[in-house]
Formats: sequence, structure tokens, C-alpha cells
Amino acid sequence: MLVLCGLIILMLIIADGNARPGQNRIGFSAAWHSTNGPFLNEFQLGTRTISGPAGQFLLTLNVLSAALFSYVGMEIVAVAVGEAKYLDQAKSPESIKVGTRKIYIRVIVLYLASITAMSFPVWSTNPNLKRDPRLHDGFEKSESATSPFLIAIIEAGIPILPHILNAFFVFSGFASAVNSLYVSSRILYSLAKRDMVWPKSFQKRLKVTCRMKSLQGIPSAAVGTGWIVALVSIVGIWQEPSEVFRKFSTNAVVSAQIVNCCICLSYIRYYRQKPGGARQATSEQ
Repeated sequence: MLVLCGLIILMLIIADGNARPGQNRIGFSAAWHSTNGPFLNEFQLGTRTISGPAGQFLLTLNVLSAALFSYVGMEIVAVAVGEAKYLDQAKSPESIKVGTRKIYIRVIVLYLASITAMSFPVWSTNPNLKRDPRLHDGFEKSESATSPFLIAIIEAGIPILPHILNAFFVFSGFASAVNSLYVSSRILYSLAKRDMVWPKSFQKRLKVTCRMKSLQGIPSAAVGTGWIVALVSIVGIWQEPSEVFRKFSTNAVVSAQIVNCCICLSYIRYYRQKPGGARQATSEQ
């Protein structure tokens, strides 16, 4: 969060022309011009160009998967709450609600602020946002090189900082992988406690194996299973890393939206089955 706040401030400084001596002032109004703003009028579909409202809709739909990928994992509170200490105390439900609200508010506010700040120094028509050409100053095109933060820093001529930002991207990806491993192991462990989700031919062996815990209470078998699946997916990479990441992010977004739809439908069914008094109390909360 601190790094993201620092990048937001840096984007504003670069747009104002104070990042380094002699830098030209970009300004803030040109970024929202009709030719440089967030909603362009032309969408390239192979050799065909689609313009007008249809082009704007296709452009919005094209970036929707990338935008939704940033919000995947916001429901992790529901997974982690099962291991929270003092869960049986009276203040625990209220603490869970407060923690959920804080996560959602921080993520939404920071993401909107970062998108707004980066749109000032890096316009939507910037050619370096594309994956095909190479970025200047010796930086080859990659997923991190298409980051608007990195493009703004390189175009401003700030030394050293692009390498530090790349290191942060690596650390962020590693932290995201650890987070995903945690979630997958806990979900697999919770499924191991239910008979209805396992095929009868695998029920006895796999269920007992996934329910195994270490001395510290960690579901080691479930963690190992998630780690093996992740290792197999890395070993199976034979395409370009950017293409693999694009397919992975698309699959993750689709899976996350299916999960969110199931959560909403489950809550609607639960809400309808509640008595009138309990339903009114839930609405007041």
C-alpha cells in the first residue's frame, strides 16, 4: 500500500514536470482529451478497424478481464476467518465485518486513485502500452514493461527506479502466489471434511490424506497438493510468458466471477429461508 501511494504521488509529480530538471510539463487536462482520454473510438480487430460506440464497447470489454483480475482475491477474509483466534467471542463477527469493509474500501480507493494518477503522464494513445514494439533505453517489452507506472518513469528519465519497480513486481507476484497457495490449501482442507464432494472411488484415500495436519495445525497434505499443481503448471509453460499470463488471468477472472455468482446466489437462498424477524435484523446490520 505504501509503494502504491508513493507511485500515485510520483505520477502527479511527473505530470507536473517536476520529476527531474529540464523535464517538460505534461499537464493534467490533455490526458482527458477526446483523443487521449480513457475511451477511444477505434478498436483494432486484426486488419479491421471498428469505430464509434461499437469500438468503445469492444475496447471496454477487452480491458475488462485485466481490470477484474486486479480485484480477484478480495473475498479472502471469508477463507481466513476460519483460522481466526477467539472466533467464539461476541466481538468477533463485528471485527470480521469491519475488516472486510476496510479491505474493500482501501483496494477500491487505491485502485481508482492509481488509475486516475497514471492517466496524466501516460495517455491511452501511448505506443509503449502495446506489447509489440520495444521500450527505449534498453528495456525489452514484457508484461512489466507495459506497466503505465514503468513507462512514465522511463519516459521521465528517472534512473535506477525502473529496476527497483521491477523488483517490486517480482515480490508482488511471489506474495500473490503464496496467498493463492494459502487459499487453495484451506479450501481443499474444508472440502476434505465433506463426503458429498468426493467421488466414492477416491473418497476414502484422498479425503483422509487431505485432512492430515502437521504439529502446528497446518494442513500439510493440502498445501503440498496445491504446491504440486502449481509446479506442474509452471513446468508446462511452452509459450511466451506474456501469452501464458494473459490466458491465466482470463481463466482466473472467469473462475472468480463464477465463484462470486455462486456466493450471491447462496446468500439469496439463505436470506429467503430466514424467518421474518431474523431477516429484518440482517437488513438492519
